[in-house]
Amino acid sequence: MGIAELKALVGDNQEMAAEIVAIEQTLTKNTGRIMDLETMNQKTVDDMNKAIASRDKVKDVIRSELGIEEFTVDAVRGKLENYASDDAIAAREKQYNELKANSANKIEILEGTLRDRDGAINSMNLKLAISKTDVMGQTKGEYANEMLMGWISEDATFDENGDIQYKGSAGETLYNENGNPLTLDDRINAIKGDPARDFVFQASALQGGGAPTEKVINGPAGSTSGGSYTRTTMSPDEKHAYIDKYSIEAYNRLPML
Repeated sequence: MGIAELKALVGDNQEMAAEIVAIEQTLTKNTGRIMDLETMNQKTVDDMNKAIASRDKVKDVIRSELGIEEFTVDAVRGKLENYASDDAIAAREKQYNELKANSANKIEILEGTLRDRDGAINSMNLKLAISKTDVMGQTKGEYANEMLMGWISEDATFDENGDIQYKGSAGETLYNENGNPLTLDDRINAIKGDPARDFVFQASALQGGGAPTEKVINGPAGSTSGGSYTRTTMSPDEKHAYIDKYSIEAYNRLPML
């Protein structure tokens, strides 16, 4: 049933009509926020693709300038061994020593550029993942967003599929209180539950903290299996039941995946 039908149904009941108007305004606001997030996602993807292209260009320079795939001592030695005859040994040794002496700085510069490109790609991947949670729309502004981004990105890395992971200083996987690998949602919820850091959020973002993000048997929407609530996969009945029990603010904090 749409907003127009609800208005017609309540008729002259002013109290109900006011509630429906409030719901309509909330839906309009959320629709605008979703459009903003979609625009942000596309920009992040475009920027990430540019960074990947720049990183690949550096690798192409190594191949085109030096004629080898990987700039290592073994690769250089193999190239030198392809030169003409035994009479050229002295000349090859001299060239090899000169190339070896001059290569260290160039390798360091190229590797630094690659690290910078990989860091930029990881940063964009993280921004893209965060934008899908709508958490940036729950903060107190740009400065709060910068602080939150810093906390979320601590120990964050990405696997070969681009999925976010949290690793310790020794490369070990970090786990949540349930013994599962730490997720982006776990990190966000930990920050919200930390009195020393929750000040970056608007008060409404911290209310209704008891609303579940995991489905349970006989849950608020009548779920009979495990899994996570997400705004894009919940059925209309589940959405209505969740909002009725936990508020629209709690619903808005659910991920959009």
